[in-house]
Amino acid sequence: IFHEIGAISGLKRLVSYSSNATVSTLAKKALELMGEEVSKQLSLNVPNWKAAGVHTWLQQIGFSIYGERFLGLQVDGDLLLLITDSELREDVGMSSSITRRRFLRELKELKTYANYSSCDPSNLADWLGSIDPGYRQYTYNLVHCGIEQATLHSVTDEQLELDCRIETGFHRARILAAAQGTGYKQGSGDRKLNKTHNKEAHNAITPSIFKSMSILTLRQCGTHSALTL
Repeated sequence: IFHEIGAISGLKRLVSYSSNATVSTLAKKALELMGEEVSKQLSLNVPNWKAAGVHTWLQQIGFSIYGERFLGLQVDGDLLLLITDSELREDVGMSSSITRRRFLRELKELKTYANYSSCDPSNLADWLGSIDPGYRQYTYNLVHCGIEQATLHSVTDEQLELDCRIETGFHRARILAAAQGTGYKQGSGDRKLNKTHNKEAHNAITPSIFKSMSILTLRQCGTHSALTL
């Protein structure tokens, strides 16, 4: 039942990506009580990962079969954040388009939660997150092209598409509109990532996952006051 309601994947995501120690500890405890394997939490400073860090991440997301190939190519955090579908197919050897799509889905999530403070002096990550939390995935592409908040107003749609590889036209339009100061305004129902990503980490836990954690911990401890959520 925990797999069916998405509790397992959600809890593993929190252990891997949450910067909130309390949330991470609770998620780890719940997974242990379920008998699930708990992965070691990696640093979210992905741009500074060495090839060994990428290898560990591949094991955690279920792509260990490609671990040796990534190590052989010395794919570090910088290369991982910029890797393309064609490179996965031609250089890494992921021949299945479905496999590549699954991998890129995991990579998108990593990009969304990554800490870019070591290479993002103008804090583009949180600016993009203020438009939509998922837009943080584009941070490294923009930074790699030398773009900062002060120069965003002069960026064109073509540059975002070809140089920064933002393929979705609607996403480019929203970014450009926000850069010009005439775009989308956040409503009260929108989420916004802060620098420590704590709010997004809490939002990632669904009510059903909270319930699962409560039930398991209460059973283990034998008290109704063991866990206050």
